[in-house]
Amino acid sequence: IDGGQYSLAASFLQSRENHILGIFQDDSVALVHRLHGIRGQVYASWLDGYIEYVDKTVHALDPFSQKSSLVNHGYGLYWNLNVYPGAWSLSVDFKDYRFIELDPFQRWNTVSNYGGTIDFQNPPTVFREHTSVLLSRLTHQMDMNDELGYQIEISGPVLPNQTWLLNVAASSRHSEWLTVINGFLYDWEAQPLRSGWPSDQPAASPFRELYTEWEGYLFRDRLHYRLGYGWTEDIPTVYINMPGDTSQLNYEYKQALTVPAFLGFDLTERNSIEVKWEFQTLWQGSKMVTDTLGNRTVSTHSVFYKTDTIPAPYQHNRFVSLGFSHSPGWAIALLIDAVDAEEPPFHTSAENPLEKFMSHLIPIDRKWVALEVVLNLNPRNRLTLLYGSQKGGLVCSNGVCRYVGAFDDGFKLTLTSIF
Repeated sequence: IDGGQYSLAASFLQSRENHILGIFQDDSVALVHRLHGIRGQVYASWLDGYIEYVDKTVHALDPFSQKSSLVNHGYGLYWNLNVYPGAWSLSVDFKDYRFIELDPFQRWNTVSNYGGTIDFQNPPTVFREHTSVLLSRLTHQMDMNDELGYQIEISGPVLPNQTWLLNVAASSRHSEWLTVINGFLYDWEAQPLRSGWPSDQPAASPFRELYTEWEGYLFRDRLHYRLGYGWTEDIPTVYINMPGDTSQLNYEYKQALTVPAFLGFDLTERNSIEVKWEFQTLWQGSKMVTDTLGNRTVSTHSVFYKTDTIPAPYQHNRFVSLGFSHSPGWAIALLIDAVDAEEPPFHTSAENPLEKFMSHLIPIDRKWVALEVVLNLNPRNRLTLLYGSQKGGLVCSNGVCRYVGAFDDGFKLTLTSIF
């Protein structure tokens, strides 16, 4: 239904899946996913909004009678509101994805625990996706099955050719998880949140981030600069949460302070130089909180070490990129990635020819040095060739993260196409 300044729509989607449970094709279950959805939009000169709700049921089919039985019932809600007061903008996003709730040990085991989201369900992440190299490595891995959260962003001009941005995001699971004793075994019990708002309690695996950025142009727009600041806190996993007179809470913990900076200068109409500099202090490891009759103690364990025997409480990361570009055809950049402490096994540089050359200019201990060439084949296709060494780690996009291994002396060829 299109009403000019508003629209309404309904949808139905059904998918059949032969869900493999083991290594053999016969070890599987036939599933039917049914999604009933409704969505609406509103438009005005000073605001716009969007809301969508999806109700999902998953049924298993008996292989002989073909009768179906309900396996799981869940839902997803997302809404967004944008307000434009003058030259400023305010954006608010909210998510409530509750397709299936799994305990901390089974949370990512979607093989044995079926009935949640499937591949073509890709709801909004509701947190900022950064262009900063170091901030991107800390991207929160969203749980599309069980996540409650919001994002608020405000931006606008503060001086001529100068803008300021502030982004705040938070999320958690729908329940706090308790460890309970079931006979001789340990099990998990969910305690649903009392409010429809994300929790900051560790047992609910909260994620919080604050990012602010100042961007501007000087010297008749020939100089472009950007300076940011990010604070990130994430609790991906809860190991144990045992209540009682002597309670124990043990969980994985990440916290980082990141400062990304960018400086670009136009030499001519088509030629420019770019400098990127980023610094990050990262704490990553586990926390154990013990409470004995009100006497609370906190112990921490960092995953980082200076050497095999010397632990490091923090990891300090630095990233530098020095580039030259000839628009719109090509660009070349020298990339330097450095750390002062690592998570074993330690990186030992092979000192490839590029690093041997750079060793005359800078110390290359615990540094990854690479040369990157970008060719814009046409407006829709870009070819990137990288030679040197590359630091391994998480690469995230749209809230989905994968681990990319490091290499010390190699090439990487990437073709990016826009369809």
